[in-house]
Amino acid sequence: MRLSARATVPLALLLVAALGCGSGDGARSYSLHDGAESNSLPEGSERDEAALPIGWRIGEIDPRFGLTEDEVRSAVERAVGLWEGAVARDLFAHDPAQGIPISLEYDHRQERRMERQRARADLDGLLERLEDAKARLRSAEQDVEARLASLRQRQDALNEATRRHNQRVREWNFRGGAPPDVVQDINEERRRLERQQSTLRLEESSMRALQQQADRYVEEHNALVEEYNALVNRYNEQFGEGWQEEAGRYESMGGRSGFRSITVFVAENLDHLALVLAHELGHALGIDHVEHDPSALMSPFTPHERDGGYVLRLTEADIAALEAALAAR
Repeated sequence: MRLSARATVPLALLLVAALGCGSGDGARSYSLHDGAESNSLPEGSERDEAALPIGWRIGEIDPRFGLTEDEVRSAVERAVGLWEGAVARDLFAHDPAQGIPISLEYDHRQERRMERQRARADLDGLLERLEDAKARLRSAEQDVEARLASLRQRQDALNEATRRHNQRVREWNFRGGAPPDVVQDINEERRRLERQQSTLRLEESSMRALQQQADRYVEEHNALVEEYNALVNRYNEQFGEGWQEEAGRYESMGGRSGFRSITVFVAENLDHLALVLAHELGHALGIDHVEHDPSALMSPFTPHERDGGYVLRLTEADIAALEAALAAR
């Protein structure tokens, strides 16, 4: 019974999302401001970009995301809490009149992420089938090995008993014959040995059937390995290294009081949405991309996924960038 080796195909995280920072007119401004802070502005006035706390509000939410306004607001609050918790001060405030609009725009980027999510689900489903097949194969192999070991042990014992029986017959024949009671005992012993041999032959036949079943499990397992590796290769070709997508964008029209907005293009789930929002809110605070720490929230391309879930956290590089941005205000 031969089990083909499973090819080692690295399944990359493949969850890299470009967290963009754009500007409407090609210029991004981080103006310094030492004036008074306010949470709301008079009607018709504009909020100063450097003022804290920064106001935010819920903008347009494309219904194709399948998210309610309350769910989006909760994700924003989680993202806000991440930054505020790092410095123990208010950095943002909900301002439904003049705050930065936070919108969810559905386009090819979300479609692409959903396509990737479906492909990942197909991989996970096939991997589960593969693990089940592997478990059946392992169980069958263990059963065959145990039955074979028992059969060999009993066959060895029967061979030894047969050898002693034949030796006994030869000894009596050498003496010229055995008395009737001994002959009867020898014949009963012979019939008993023959019955044991017949039983072992039946068990050997049953074990061969079990071996054939194990061989079928090998074929099933190897076919699934081949199918899985092919699917992994297709997945890596479509979503492997080099695949990037702009998950969100913070835009500023420039100037101390220019129009600003945050647009989310990709939201795989609420955890992922909070991650994208936290990144874009970091830009609103004046934080540029952290290039030297790929695990940072403010890294341009950061998966932040652990065991199938997204982790909302700040690294030391993120906190240092936040402190520098606040000091520059």
